[in-house]
Amino acid sequence: MISRKKLRLDTVIYAKWTVNEYKVTFNGTDLSDASITHGGKVTKPADPAKTGSTFGGWYADTDFETEFDFTKEITSDTVIYAKWTANTYTVTFETNSGSAVSSATVSHGSPVIRPLADPIKAGHTFKGWYKDELLTNAFLFDNEVITGETVIYAKWEANQYTVVFDSNEGSSVESTTVSHGEKITKPIEPAKAGYTFAGWYTDEDTTSIFTFESDVVTGDLTLYAKWVSIPYNVKFESNQGSAVADIVTAYGEKLSQPADPTKEGYTFDGWYKDSGLTKKWDFDKDTVKDHLTVYAKWIIKSHTVTFQTDGGTMVPAANVEHGQPLVRPLTDPLKTGSTFGGWYTDTDFE
Repeated sequence: MISRKKLRLDTVIYAKWTVNEYKVTFNGTDLSDASITHGGKVTKPADPAKTGSTFGGWYADTDFETEFDFTKEITSDTVIYAKWTANTYTVTFETNSGSAVSSATVSHGSPVIRPLADPIKAGHTFKGWYKDELLTNAFLFDNEVITGETVIYAKWEANQYTVVFDSNEGSSVESTTVSHGEKITKPIEPAKAGYTFAGWYTDEDTTSIFTFESDVVTGDLTLYAKWVSIPYNVKFESNQGSAVADIVTAYGEKLSQPADPTKEGYTFDGWYKDSGLTKKWDFDKDTVKDHLTVYAKWIIKSHTVTFQTDGGTMVPAANVEHGQPLVRPLTDPLKTGSTFGGWYTDTDFE
């Protein structure tokens, strides 16, 4: 160090220099600053890491237009800028057999926008988007950010349908509720007097049969019972009159009245439900409920027998049932001057 003493001789004075130290800052990283002497060079550090971003190199400017030259001498405090590119991830919407929803590309730490339209699935109601395949944790679009490849799952609830059994005047069958795409348990067969049950059909005309073993329900449904009438034999017992042909008819039907039978010496008096002929069959009202025999009722004809006495005392006429013998009058007629000689059926008395 030079003092203020007076010089008396030729003297050489030497300048002392201290090399400047410069601070090198690695912006955008957690690396410690480096201290570099003037004219020194910065050793390029290992590539840094940042969650959700990819390192894109060292730059000399904030616009990341000029890469930093690590061979360059440092002559002042220097900031080196790390360039980062945010990672992007694919967000896949798994609709679980619903209509397709396009995937989205989302930057790390950003939210994913909820699809504009919910997916559609036949027979199901959409119940929202979930984080897991088991559909236990709802995905909250307003609160969630994307930090990696992501699958979001659609949750569905199967629609419930009512199945009504129309027994077509048979015994009642309770309706049931079933989920979309499910089969129905076959109910107990209904009953209907005079008919045999022939299955359940999907149309009122009973032309399209419903197969419980394979058919599934895809909407509210009414099934219709089909019935086949039991044939009933009706026998006409004419009770020794002329024959009347038997017929076959269905339960609940009225009978067409046949032509009256005939029987010599008798008048036909109708058909009866019982062999005792006490309950008359009414063709306008009565219907067939089972196999049946109806019985002809006959009224025997009566004949009037007139006694022609040819001038003798009067003998009252007699009524005699057909086929029965004529009872001789209790007294013979009298005629003055004549003797009664008997009764004859002809005027020639032969």
